[in-house]
Amino acid sequence: MAEPDEIGAFVGLDVGKDEHHVRSITPNGKKVLDKWLPNSEPTPDVQRHTSELGQGWVTTVEQTVLDLVTLPELGGLPEQARAAAHDLLDRCDRRLLDELAVGQRRQASLARLLEAA
Repeated sequence: MAEPDEIGAFVGLDVGKDEHHVRSITPNGKKVLDKWLPNSEPTPDVQRHTSELGQGWVTTVEQTVLDLVTLPELGGLPEQARAAAHDLLDRCDRRLLDELAVGQRRQASLARLLEAA
C-alpha cells in the first residue's frame, strides 16, 4: 500500500448511463480535475477477478494501456499516465492491443505511444 506522501492525486469516478463524472484532488485537497464526460466509449476489455477482498471486474493490461494513452489527463497526472502506458507495453499482447485499438477507434493514440517507445 502507498504511503500518504507517495500519493500524487486521488481520483473518483461516478459511472453513469449517459455520462460520467470524474474528480481528482491532491492529498492537500486541491482540486485538479472536475469534469463531466460523455458515455461514448465502447465496452472495455475486462476480466472477472477474485481476490481476498471479493469478486470484481478489472481491465486487461491492453485496455489499461489504451485508456492511459487516450486520456492521460484524466487523473490529473498526464506525464505519469504516459510513462505507465510505456512501461506496460512489454506486458501487452500486441495483436490484442491492435484489435482493441481498431475496435475502439484509438489507433492514433496507440500509434503515438508506439512512436515514442
